[in-house]
Amino acid sequence: MRPREIDLLRALRDRADDPLEFVVVNGVLVDLYDLGDAHAYLVAVRETLERKLGRAALLLGRAPRVSLVVPKSEADRVKTAVERAGIGLLSYRNGELEPEVQPKEWNVEPNVEIPTDRSRELATLLKSIADERRLTILRMLEHGEECLCAIAEALGESESSTSYHLSKLLEAGLVERKPEGGKSLYRLTDLGRLVIRTLKGLEERMKSRLRTGE
Repeated sequence: MRPREIDLLRALRDRADDPLEFVVVNGVLVDLYDLGDAHAYLVAVRETLERKLGRAALLLGRAPRVSLVVPKSEADRVKTAVERAGIGLLSYRNGELEPEVQPKEWNVEPNVEIPTDRSRELATLLKSIADERRLTILRMLEHGEECLCAIAEALGESESSTSYHLSKLLEAGLVERKPEGGKSLYRLTDLGRLVIRTLKGLEERMKSRLRTGE
């Protein structure tokens, strides 16, 4: 099975000294910022590589260090480009990260912000997942991209009904749509993956309370 962004992020989290996940550095969303060595990281797999590389380029000169984390199979594709740009590169294989390119260092003081709690956006997000079928869609997409027909089949719903639920998740920014051939594939966004992790944490907490009777 190909590694997912969450696998790369988990390995990166274990490596970082003082990690902050999904924060904004000088106006650019990063997957992880290590306060320990003032290092901004973006994780990418094949499907998100170009987008994350573009975001990393925006951070040059805005963060002291900027690095991209990719599966080993993708490292050769971007190694020359990141080296020229001054972006660092780490490759992921079998749960381990290996430095491929050292990042250029910039003498800057980054502005690191944790996204604020915006009531309207939060309400939209909560409404979008307040449905068992939409939660099922998110869990399904955690394992990779899927087309509308496959999602509808898994839900046991019509494609029109499934399309409605997907539209709500798209509106909340939890999934994104990618045209491929004559159909569209749906996949989780960074926010969608964060929501899945948060929900899993809540479920574990609920199970723990049931076991202990708290």
